[in-house]
Amino acid sequence: MARQYPPEFRQRAVRMVEEALPDHATEFEAIKKVASRRGVSPDAVRRWRRQEEINARLRPGVSRD
Repeated sequence: MARQYPPEFRQRAVRMVEEALPDHATEFEAIKKVASRRGVSPDAVRRWRRQEEINARLRPGVSRD
Protein backbone atom coordinates (compact mmCIF):
# COMPACT_ATOMS: atom_id res chain seq x y z
CA MET A 1 0.00 0.00 0.00
CA ALA A 2 1.23 3.51 -0.81
CA ARG A 3 2.43 5.55 2.11
CA GLN A 4 0.64 8.81 2.84
CA TYR A 5 2.82 11.86 3.47
CA PRO A 6 1.52 15.08 5.03
CA PRO A 7 0.94 17.97 2.61
CA GLU A 8 3.68 20.01 4.30
CA PHE A 9 6.20 17.21 3.67
CA ARG A 10 5.26 17.03 -0.03
CA GLN A 11 5.30 20.82 -0.44
CA ARG A 12 8.74 21.07 1.17
CA ALA A 13 10.09 18.40 -1.19
CA VAL A 14 8.73 20.34 -4.19
CA ARG A 15 10.33 23.55 -2.91
CA MET A 16 13.62 21.71 -2.41
CA VAL A 17 13.53 20.59 -6.05
CA GLU A 18 13.00 24.19 -7.17
CA GLU A 19 15.97 25.27 -5.06
CA ALA A 20 18.15 22.42 -6.35
CA LEU A 21 17.45 22.93 -10.07
CA PRO A 22 20.23 25.49 -10.71
CA ASP A 23 22.83 23.08 -9.27
CA HIS A 24 21.87 20.10 -11.46
CA ALA A 25 22.06 19.44 -15.19
CA THR A 26 18.52 18.02 -15.38
CA GLU A 27 15.28 18.21 -13.47
CA PHE A 28 15.44 14.50 -12.74
CA GLU A 29 18.89 14.81 -11.15
CA ALA A 30 17.48 17.45 -8.80
CA ILE A 31 14.47 15.25 -8.06
CA LYS A 32 16.71 12.24 -7.29
CA LYS A 33 18.84 14.33 -4.92
CA VAL A 34 15.80 15.64 -3.03
CA ALA A 35 14.17 12.20 -2.91
CA SER A 36 17.34 10.76 -1.43
CA ARG A 37 17.49 13.48 1.24
CA ARG A 38 13.79 13.09 2.12
CA GLY A 39 13.85 9.28 2.12
CA VAL A 40 11.20 8.85 -0.58
CA SER A 41 11.19 7.54 -4.13
CA PRO A 42 12.13 9.88 -6.98
CA ASP A 43 8.85 8.96 -8.68
CA ALA A 44 6.87 10.23 -5.68
CA VAL A 45 8.69 13.58 -5.74
CA ARG A 46 8.19 13.83 -9.51
CA ARG A 47 4.43 13.21 -9.11
CA TRP A 48 4.19 15.80 -6.34
CA ARG A 49 6.03 18.34 -8.50
CA ARG A 50 3.83 17.66 -11.52
CA GLN A 51 0.68 18.03 -9.40
CA GLU A 52 1.91 21.36 -8.01
CA GLU A 53 2.50 22.54 -11.60
CA ILE A 54 -1.05 21.51 -12.51
CA ASN A 55 -2.46 23.25 -9.43
CA ALA A 56 -0.57 26.42 -10.38
CA ARG A 57 -1.94 26.11 -13.94
CA LEU A 58 1.58 25.78 -15.35
CA ARG A 59 0.75 22.37 -16.81
CA PRO A 60 -2.52 21.01 -18.19
CA GLY A 61 -4.40 18.56 -16.02
CA VAL A 62 -6.94 18.22 -13.25
CA SER A 63 -6.22 20.40 -10.22
CA ARG A 64 -6.67 18.95 -6.77
CA ASP A 65 -7.53 22.36 -5.36
